[in-house]
Amino acid sequence: MRSDPLRDLEQQEAAAVLYAALEHLPTRRREVFTLYHLQKLSYKQVAEVMGIRPQTVANYLRAALLDLRRSLRHRSPDLLPPK
Repeated sequence: MRSDPLRDLEQQEAAAVLYAALEHLPTRRREVFTLYHLQKLSYKQVAEVMGIRPQTVANYLRAALLDLRRSLRHRSPDLLPPK
């Protein structure tokens, strides 16, 4: 399968915007998001790594996703579907 240079560029730009938004998250939210979504750990595994309860992982993750949605709407509104 041939690569599409325009699509590749769009994906790189979207990733750059996401990583910039991640850098602005509070530390614990960023850690939870990274461990769960990027490292593919379970809630239980994240809780063990961070020394917190799985429910706290869920709370941090929910807050991180809300923060990221707000940030991405502000930074690059075309990355998210309309409300």
